Amino acid sequence: MALFKDLVPFRSAVPANRAEGEEERYIVPAYDLKEAHDAYGLEVDLPGVAKDDVNLEVEQDQLVITARRKWTAPKDWKEVFRETPAAHYRLRLDLNESVNVDGINAELCNGVLRVTLPKAEAIKPRRIEIG
Repeated sequence: MALFKDLVPFRSAVPANRAEGEEERYIVPAYDLKEAHDAYGLEVDLPGVAKDDVNLEVEQDQLVITARRKWTAPKDWKEVFRETPAAHYRLRLDLNESVNVDGINAELCNGVLRVTLPKAEAIKPRRIEIG
């Protein structure tokens, strides 16, 4: 291991496993929320997470996003050092009547989850003609 002596920090020798029975810990991912005239846009940073490992649900009046980043060494490779461990993400955002929950859609691209939260018809701006 002398070859990697200067590349691998000492803390790599410390096990990162949880004690048995310890509650699972979640990371709250960084996110941005934007607004357009017809929808809200949510961008959530989920680096290293595959599409199949992301779950979006509406629970009562909350949007709940959970994700899991898994790491596996490629076949015939032995892991020497890893500074980016497996991770469990969870983000809960309160929703109100301004969001049309039936129209929510999402896509994951390059580690960023983009969620479109369409506005309910009742709150969209509209022009009223004068008769």
